[in-house]
Amino acid sequence: MVNDLLKGLTPQVQAEFEALRRTYVAGLQKRLEEMQQARHQQDWLALALCAHRLRGSAAGYGFQALSDMARHLEEACSAVVPADVDAAVLAVHQEIEQVKRAI
Repeated sequence: MVNDLLKGLTPQVQAEFEALRRTYVAGLQKRLEEMQQARHQQDWLALALCAHRLRGSAAGYGFQALSDMARHLEEACSAVVPADVDAAVLAVHQEIEQVKRAI
C-alpha cells in the first residue's frame, strides 16, 4: 500500500512522506491511551470518535491493517457490546505495536 502511495513521487517527496509517517507512528501511543481512557470510562461515543479518526489517518499514511482494526472498533462501539469493544481495543493495540516495530 505504501509503495502505491509513493509511486511517481520524487525521492525528496518520498523521504518527506516517510518522515511524516514516523512522526505519525510516534503519536500513536497517545491515541491508544486516549482510546483506553474512553473505554475505561465507558464513553462509547468518545471511543468511537477516536477509532474513526484513527481509521482515516492510518489509511492515509498507508497503514491499512490498522485502519481496518479501527473500523472494527468503531463498529463495536456502535453496538455497545463491552466484550467486543475490549477485543477490538486489544486488536488495535497489537496492530499499533506491530506498526511501531515496522517503522
